[in-house]
Amino acid sequence: MPLMSIRWTVTTTALVAAIALSGCGGVVEPPADGEKLTPEELATTAAALTPAGTAGGWFAYNFQIGAGSATACTGARYVRYVSKYNKWVGAVLCGSKNRYKLYMSSSQTGTYYQLADYSGHGQDHCELVNTQFTLPNDDDITSGGCTNCALGALIDPIGVQVYARSAVGGAFSLATAVDWGDLSTEWYECGVPVTEWRTYTFKTYGSVRYCSGDRYVRYVPKYNKWVGAELCESNRYKLYMSSSETGTYYEIADYAGHGQDHCELVNSQFTLPNEDDITSGGCTTCALGNLLDPIGVPVYARGYFGEAFNLVTSVDWGDLTTDSYRCGISIQ
Repeated sequence: MPLMSIRWTVTTTALVAAIALSGCGGVVEPPADGEKLTPEELATTAAALTPAGTAGGWFAYNFQIGAGSATACTGARYVRYVSKYNKWVGAVLCGSKNRYKLYMSSSQTGTYYQLADYSGHGQDHCELVNTQFTLPNDDDITSGGCTNCALGALIDPIGVQVYARSAVGGAFSLATAVDWGDLSTEWYECGVPVTEWRTYTFKTYGSVRYCSGDRYVRYVPKYNKWVGAELCESNRYKLYMSSSETGTYYEIADYAGHGQDHCELVNSQFTLPNEDDITSGGCTTCALGNLLDPIGVPVYARGYFGEAFNLVTSVDWGDLTTDSYRCGISIQ
C-alpha cells in the first residue's frame, strides 16, 4: 500500500485524539513563516559546528577490544566511522567525555585494536577525534594550536596486534607491535569531547523554533538519520530530523499519534507497548507538550515505534507532532 494511503488510514484516529486535546487548549498552530525561506537560506555549512573541530557521528556501542589492549578506563564506549581511512574508531571514556582511550577496527562490529605510533606515542592520533587538529611538530601535541591537547603515560605494547602509523595523514596498518617500535598512550585529550550529543546550531526548515535553549545533534545509526534537539529545559526539548549532520532539520511527525514513539530517538531504553500511552513502556516521566498540526510543509513522518522515517509533505490532521518532548533523560 502506498505511503500516503497508510497515512490516511490512521487519520481518523489522529483526528479523534486531536479533537480531544483541542478541547483542553492543547492544539498549537505552527509558526506562520514556516515555508518562506529560499534553498540558499536553508543551507548550513560545517563551519557552523561548535565546539570547533568536533568530529561528528559518535554513537554508543560496546565494542570488543583485542587481546593485550585492555584499558584502565571504565567509562562509556562510543564508535564513529572515519571515511578518510575507511576505518572505525572506538573511544572508551576515562572519567570524562574530554579524556578517552582510542582504538581502531576495520568494521563497526569487529575487534578494536589499540593505536600505536612509531615516531611518537600517539600525538598524531588526535586527528581521528578533532577535525581541526594539525601537528607541525610530531613531538609536540600542542604545536598545531590545540593548547588543551595532551597524552597520558607512555605504553609499549609488545607482541600484540595494533593499528600503527608514524605521522598525521598516514594510513594505518594492522601490525604486531615490537619492543619500543610501536608506542601508545594510556589516554588522549584531543581538545574536543567524545559524546553522542554535541552542540551544533542547526538550521530548521523555515527557521521554526519552539524552544529558545541550546541546540544539540546526534547520529542515530538505526535509521541513518541525524536528530536535532533544541532545549526548553535540560529534560524537555523539541526534536527535529535531518538526512545529514549539517543539512536542514525538519519537524518529526506521527500519523498514529502525535509523537509518542519519537522518544526512541533520545532514550535508548524507551519502548512503547501502547502507542497511545507514552508511559506504557515504563518511562513514568515521559510526556508530550501541546499538539501541533503542520500542513503542507516537509516533515519526517512515521506511524509506529520501530518504523523507518520518510520525508513527506504533511497533510491536514494526518501528520501530527508536538511542541516539546520529555523522554526520561536530560540532554546537555
